[in-house]
Amino acid sequence: MLFKGKNADRRVVAAATFLSLLLAVGVCTPAARAISEADKYFERIAVFNEVLAEVQQKYVDEEKVDTEALVRNAVQGMLRSLDPHSAYMLPQDYSDFQEDTRGTFGGLGITIDVRDGWLTVVSPLPETPAFREGILAGDKIIKIEGESTEGMDIKEAVRRLRGEPGTQVTITIFRPSDRSTVDHTITRGTIHIPNVYAYVIDERIGYIRLIEFKQTASTDLDRALGVLEEQDIEGLILDLRFNSGGLLDMAVAVSEKFLPPRKRIVSIRGRNGENEKIYESRGKVRCDLPLVVLVNQASASASEIVAGAMQDWGRAVIIGPAGQRTFGKGSVQTVIPLRDDSALKLTTAKYYTPSGRSITDDQGIKPDIGVEIDEAYQRLTISLDRLAKLPKSLGEVKQILPPPTESQPAEEASEQIESTTPETKSRRLEPDVEVLMMEGVPDGKAKEESQPEVYDKELAKAVEILKAEKIWASAVSLFR
Repeated sequence: MLFKGKNADRRVVAAATFLSLLLAVGVCTPAARAISEADKYFERIAVFNEVLAEVQQKYVDEEKVDTEALVRNAVQGMLRSLDPHSAYMLPQDYSDFQEDTRGTFGGLGITIDVRDGWLTVVSPLPETPAFREGILAGDKIIKIEGESTEGMDIKEAVRRLRGEPGTQVTITIFRPSDRSTVDHTITRGTIHIPNVYAYVIDERIGYIRLIEFKQTASTDLDRALGVLEEQDIEGLILDLRFNSGGLLDMAVAVSEKFLPPRKRIVSIRGRNGENEKIYESRGKVRCDLPLVVLVNQASASASEIVAGAMQDWGRAVIIGPAGQRTFGKGSVQTVIPLRDDSALKLTTAKYYTPSGRSITDDQGIKPDIGVEIDEAYQRLTISLDRLAKLPKSLGEVKQILPPPTESQPAEEASEQIESTTPETKSRRLEPDVEVLMMEGVPDGKAKEESQPEVYDKELAKAVEILKAEKIWASAVSLFR
């Protein structure tokens, strides 16, 4: 026998006590905690399965009991409780998502996000059905075809808003600025948006408007910079107003064109600040000219990465409306394919600027210089959405992409373009590069209404700063 006599008894008691203590302590070890959490997980799943079974067997309206739909809605509800950007994508939604960055689709021409539980227009895209209807940044889409959108995720909204060109959809818009609620029946169109606009102001200031950070953004910008450099520009304005973002790698590629090598552009941090990934500039500086970046409350995501990097390194002056920040969308969504060709889009990290600022937690990027804009001005300029059409008051503006033909003087070219309809005002150079005459303003709602010329205060301030920079540089050179 292993234990004998009184000593054996004492040993048995001691062994039993030790075992009890071991078991008691063991539940606090990481392995035991993991087992405990696993037990809780399966217990919760069991409760879910129990609820699902009860619904399947006993719910009064049997025709409403679709197991696939019930599970899908449960998953969507779970993700919706986390944040507005996490979502479950059905196979068709996932396929549509993969097409999104290619630049062509049938729809209304708006970018949307969820704010305060409601679908919110981030920006109406230029010369699209929504733009011509007069939809504004900040409008709330409270109904689609009469059905409330409260709590609706973005993917579901996009699925309902998109459709074959020529078909119609009715949306109900609540406008916070005047608290009006209006139904708009809009005919869907083929949405193909030129991604870059470029101009020269007063012969020496380059202006580039980047619409979004899609797959071609870096090459589009290179192309625009190339033709501007041929004009011997001495300063550059990069306009990111109404740019709702796009691809992270394009934000990095755009930023590094203006920064020397090995400068941090953005970092991504996961749960509890772990798994940090740092993106730095590589290669030579593509453009080292004095730079001004224009932003507004509709500049989001990738736009905020660029603006934040330029601001933190002192590479550019950031100009926007006084008292306002950019949109504040600074989170990373990872798309995880699932076994049935659906996908999970899950927020897995946050963006941080080079100095460590969280774009989300700080609620956007604050401009270095705020331009005072009253509500009436802001509503008018948003509805017109200048889209790089600059007022004549800024000075001489020259079309550079493509240049006027030799047989047609620039002045005649300007008059001819301005007399045409909104759809034919622009001239294409090549895919995703569009250059317009910088005269006057667009036709706004495109309903034959005459619109006053808008004085673009933010842009005027940018021109003023670059001209002052040129004067200062000239003065300094005299004393060298």
